[in-house]
Amino acid sequence: MTTETRVTGTPGTTVEERLADLERAVEDLGRQIGDLADEAVYPAELSVLPGLELRRPIPIIVEESADDAVARWIEPAITGLGRSEGEAVESLAEVIVEVWTELRSEDALLSRNARRMLSVIEAYVAPAA
Repeated sequence: MTTETRVTGTPGTTVEERLADLERAVEDLGRQIGDLADEAVYPAELSVLPGLELRRPIPIIVEESADDAVARWIEPAITGLGRSEGEAVESLAEVIVEVWTELRSEDALLSRNARRMLSVIEAYVAPAA
């Protein structure tokens, strides 16, 4: 004769099934923690932009994982991508120059958000002397 113990409050679920579910959940959590351990997020500064003069260093956030890297300038919401920190920061610098150039073009009709973005960028950069 076989008897099954049921977990109170969970109709149709045996203790063994519930334990198996908990084990899977713990294993999944362990994988997630392991994935986080392979990632790094840290503040940095961008101090060179090709063709522009910096008034002060630009505060950025760099996020690295085993596969790629992202560099972000949070306030104007500009992002650069790469396979390494260096590539991501270089990409970010290029994107900043492109955005600044586009926003400053004479024929650009700027929304309020675009004017705000240009204002933030120009607090940090100026045309090269």
